[in-house]
Amino acid sequence: MLQLSPPACSLFRIALILALALGFILFASPAEPNIAPDALLYFHVQPLGAPEELCLSDIDWCGDMHPSTPEQGLLEFQVFIDPQQGIHGELPIPWLGGEWAWPDAWSPVSVAFCNGGDGWFDFTGGNPHVLQAAWPCEFIPDEMFLAMTVVFDVHGYGRLEPVGDPVLVLGCGGDQVVVTPVADFAEAGTECEYSSQPCRAGKWFCCEAEFDGDELAMRGRAGESAHAELGFEVADLCYRCSGLLHVHSDTPWLTGSIEDTANFWEFILVADADLADVPPGAYACELQVEEDSSIARCLPVTVNVDEASAVDEEVSGSSGSPPLTLRLASGNPFTGPFVWSYVNPAPAWVRCEVFDASGRKLAQLLDGEQFAGSHAIFWDAMDAGGRRVPPGVYAIRLSAGGVARSDRVVVVR
Repeated sequence: MLQLSPPACSLFRIALILALALGFILFASPAEPNIAPDALLYFHVQPLGAPEELCLSDIDWCGDMHPSTPEQGLLEFQVFIDPQQGIHGELPIPWLGGEWAWPDAWSPVSVAFCNGGDGWFDFTGGNPHVLQAAWPCEFIPDEMFLAMTVVFDVHGYGRLEPVGDPVLVLGCGGDQVVVTPVADFAEAGTECEYSSQPCRAGKWFCCEAEFDGDELAMRGRAGESAHAELGFEVADLCYRCSGLLHVHSDTPWLTGSIEDTANFWEFILVADADLADVPPGAYACELQVEEDSSIARCLPVTVNVDEASAVDEEVSGSSGSPPLTLRLASGNPFTGPFVWSYVNPAPAWVRCEVFDASGRKLAQLLDGEQFAGSHAIFWDAMDAGGRRVPPGVYAIRLSAGGVARSDRVVVVR
C-alpha cells in the first residue's frame, strides 16, 4: 500500500491552512455543520490516460460525468466540488476533509490535488482512509471545479465512497462557513449499476434502490411462467418515492412491478416471466428501477427455464380426501416469526424446508411422520445455524405423501 504526503516545499503552507481550518471547526463552528445542498461532491470515473493529464478535464457539468463503469485495471476517479455560490456567494475553499473507503482488492496508485490544491490521502491499512485537502485562499472557483483525482488498479466490482459525512470549509478569515456536502460514490467493475447522474441539488439519491441481494434467481417450466420477489430500500429521509419509481426490463417476456410495504422507505420488486414461447435454458436478464429524472439502478436476473418434464407435477391427495393445504397465518412482509397452518389429508412423512431467492436451502422446519389433520409450522426467520436471515424474499416448501405446496414470504428489517 502506498502512503502519500505533500511535497516538502508546501508543508508549511498546508499545515497553516489545516490548522486554521481545524481550529475553526472545533471552536468557531456550530455543533453541527449546515446541511446540504450547501455544497455538492460529484464523481467521474474513466480509464487512465497519460499521468501528466490527471488534473485536466473538460467536464463542467455533472451531466457529462459517468459515476459507473464496467472497466477494470488502471482507472482514474475524479472528484469535483460544486460550492453552490448561489447560496453563500463566491468564496474560497480552504479545506476538505473526511474518511473514505474502497475495496481491499483495489490497489491505490497515485493521487493528484488539482487547481492549486495540496493535501494528504492515507492509502495504508484498511478502511476507512483519511483525506485532508486544502486550496489557497486566493483560489475562488467561479463554478464546479475538479478538486482531485485518484488512480486505482481496480480488480472486481467495488465503490470509492465517503464514510460518514465529509466536511468542507468555505471562505477564509471571518467569512468561513462549514458545510456537509452532498456526496454519493463512484463504482467500477460492473455493467449493471447506475446508468445516469442526476443534475439537481437536494435529495439526489433519495429514491435510489438499494436491493437486499446482488441478483434475483427465477425458475419455471417452458410454456408456463415464473415469479420472484426481492425487497429494496430507499433513503429513509425520503417520503415521496411511492408512485415515482418505475421498472424497465431488457427482456420482452420479463416484466417487473413495485409493491409498497408498511414502511415508506421499503419496497418489493416483483418479477414475472411469461415462458409461453421461451425455450428451455438459462437466461441472463436485467431489471432497472428508476425514478423520473434521477438515477437508475440495475438488478441482474437469472431465469432458468426447465423442460416440462424436469419439474415434478404436484398432485392432489387420494380420491375422496381433501388436498394438502398450506396457509400463511402471520403478516407478510414481516420481521418474523412466521406461522403457517396446513392440513394433511392422510398420515404421511412430512418435510418442510426454507430456501432463499437463489434456491439455497437455509433451514429445515419439519422432517418426520405426522398424522392426518390440522397442523402449524413456525419459522423464526433464522437459518440452520441460528443466525437471523437478511432482509429478502424466501420460499417455504411443504411436502407430504408425494404432494408439495409452497409459499413465499418477505423478511424486512
